[in-house]
Amino acid sequence: MKPRRLAVVCRRYWPATGEQVQAIEWLAEGLRRAGHEVTILTAALGKQWPTHVVHREVKVERLAQLHLQPWNTLTYLWSLLSHLRTHKNQFDAVIVSGLRYDAYAVVRALRGTSLPVFLWSEGAGIGGDIQWQQNSHFGARVVGGCFDGQALFCTSQVAAEELLAHGAPPEKIVRLSLGITPFPERTIEAKIAARKALGDVNHDLLLDQRSPLAIYHGPLAAGLGLEELVSSWRGVQAKLPTARLWLVGDGDLREKLWNLITDLDLRYRVCMPGVFDDLTELLAAADALVMPHLTSTSHTSMIPALAAGLPVVAGDVPTSRELISHAQEGLLVSAQNLGDMSEAITTLISDPLAHHRFSMLARESALRRFDLGSMIKRILDVIETTIPPCNSR
Repeated sequence: MKPRRLAVVCRRYWPATGEQVQAIEWLAEGLRRAGHEVTILTAALGKQWPTHVVHREVKVERLAQLHLQPWNTLTYLWSLLSHLRTHKNQFDAVIVSGLRYDAYAVVRALRGTSLPVFLWSEGAGIGGDIQWQQNSHFGARVVGGCFDGQALFCTSQVAAEELLAHGAPPEKIVRLSLGITPFPERTIEAKIAARKALGDVNHDLLLDQRSPLAIYHGPLAAGLGLEELVSSWRGVQAKLPTARLWLVGDGDLREKLWNLITDLDLRYRVCMPGVFDDLTELLAAADALVMPHLTSTSHTSMIPALAAGLPVVAGDVPTSRELISHAQEGLLVSAQNLGDMSEAITTLISDPLAHHRFSMLARESALRRFDLGSMIKRILDVIETTIPPCNSR
């Protein structure tokens, strides 16, 4: 296969964080490793940010936008389309993250040209493309127009089913297993070192190696079971007084969660340390990942944990069942049943034999299922069938 020149459009990118940013970083890394030239096209979210940078050996072009609603979206779209029109001969294909305003604009602007456009779905349920469409101006028109892209890459069966239910052509949906860059296997030495490093940076995270630690990683938003998780921690604390819970992320629910933590007298037992742009130390320090989803949503946060051998307690919803089997890689429970949630977390972080078995199964399953090279090969096979001969260098 000839090396290809690929533009990847992702409005929020490094140093911004989030599950979709992480997924696009893996995509760009995989394409680069396969010998292809990748350029990330993103918005200049900070006024003083440099416009041209290299992140992990991938070129990043930050496009101008006004920092004032609603002009930020309009000016970003104008900058994006101007850049693609000016530099269209420098690319063989475009991949756009999400089925949102920028995807709609790119598909329409490049329709009829020799530059094919592929779309990367941002998942199902809360935060997914269909929910965004239902809550946004002209959302239905935007998502419908995105279906004119060459293909729709989906890393979740639930997301694929949502798109089908809202009119996506079945022949355009390409189901992928999300591939990730390898995470080091967790060891006791790595756990000790990670906890020390995190405690040195933030004294609220000081923790000895014997204290059980569960983490949540994702947005602090309504509908994700976070209030139920905090409430269930009283049951964990009653059985394991030294156990700690870290809610890693940020979002609109932060203040409400803090008030709940205070009301339940869980300060210093439940911490909200903010966001992490590198998960390696966080996963090494933890004993379990807890994702108490009440409904289907993005599952990207679970995959690095499984790859590192970190067992998962997850809400029993379709997107969780895609990744873990109950009592295999972790435990599935109803987040609305506080007793079940407390018992599952307590079992996973206090029983060494169960924890070791779950950990081994989680890592073995992840290494088998979430191979970055396999995902990239599937994507390139699809792209290669649509690139006109005139786009070859």
